[in-house]
Amino acid sequence: MVQLGAEIDGDGALEIRALLGEVGFEGTDPHRLFHLARYNKMLHLIPMTAHPTLAPRLLEARIATVGMNGRAIRAGAEISKALAAAQVRHVVMKGPWQQVSVHDTGFLRPSGDVDLFVAPKDRVRAAEVVGTLDYRVFEHGQTIWWLRFLGEQHFHREADGAVVDLHHRLLQVGLPSWRHAEDVLARSVLQGEGDDRVPVPDPATGCLLLAITIAKALLGSEPCGWAVRDLSLWLARLSVEERRALDRVARRAGQTRSLRLALQLVEACYGGSAAQSVLPGPARTKEELRSIVYQPWHHPQLAPRRRHLLRALGKGRPVAVAQQGVMSVLSPVVLSVLKRREGKA
Repeated sequence: MVQLGAEIDGDGALEIRALLGEVGFEGTDPHRLFHLARYNKMLHLIPMTAHPTLAPRLLEARIATVGMNGRAIRAGAEISKALAAAQVRHVVMKGPWQQVSVHDTGFLRPSGDVDLFVAPKDRVRAAEVVGTLDYRVFEHGQTIWWLRFLGEQHFHREADGAVVDLHHRLLQVGLPSWRHAEDVLARSVLQGEGDDRVPVPDPATGCLLLAITIAKALLGSEPCGWAVRDLSLWLARLSVEERRALDRVARRAGQTRSLRLALQLVEACYGGSAAQSVLPGPARTKEELRSIVYQPWHHPQLAPRRRHLLRALGKGRPVAVAQQGVMSVLSPVVLSVLKRREGKA
């Protein structure tokens, strides 16, 4: 297993400031800048002229992104048509479609799979529809874990390598569950033109999904600079009514504190109105919060402990905290058992 951040030597504070647009790229270390941006899915922010030695690698990454995302867009449109024909309500989440909502283009960050969300009652039917398009379930030995703990199932098509993640719940083990998740389907909007239009999350849901992505990254001590930036940009595009809708959606979903956490990190990186701090543990400076977002491996002691993060985000929801606490304990145990069985098969 590759150790996260292993290619990066030293503190990337200057490179982080460059990615945030606070300083130029000229004085940055090209090796550190490249890998820091790669981990944070922000290579597209580095100009081809920033460091001559990086130009070939940046070009290669951009060409690969166009090919990968183009395949995902085609696969997503095909699956969406099939689900619509079968009258299965669905939403295409994340990936190129999320990028279009924020950046008006779907080719900035690599996205190798198609994420779909359906109601739990439609999961089996949706899986059948996906199967008619020559997709097959993979990670068979771990299917129970994916379905029971994460609420999703993975499919792969050998002909073109397309991958589909079919979600029937919006959750992450160790974080408070998303209540009334089926509301996402009712609020969806169409993106695209003509027959290629697909249902995607409305702006309020999209922003909240980014907030959950950020909380998930903190839970796993993973870099998430791209998500914090996208949330900042999407918030700037919201109308007054859409901003109010975001608060209503977060409150109904039981994710108000997750949204506040994400806003706290947006403020640390991009400024703006002060957000109420919900990050557990001692108060952290702006530089420390940025380090948590961009290089969590550099100061691991700054990251909140999993149980503390769950309690902080689930404050006022004791049942959800207890449930996720149990799931957090059981999840690695069940996964380990399934992997051993798969290895012996």
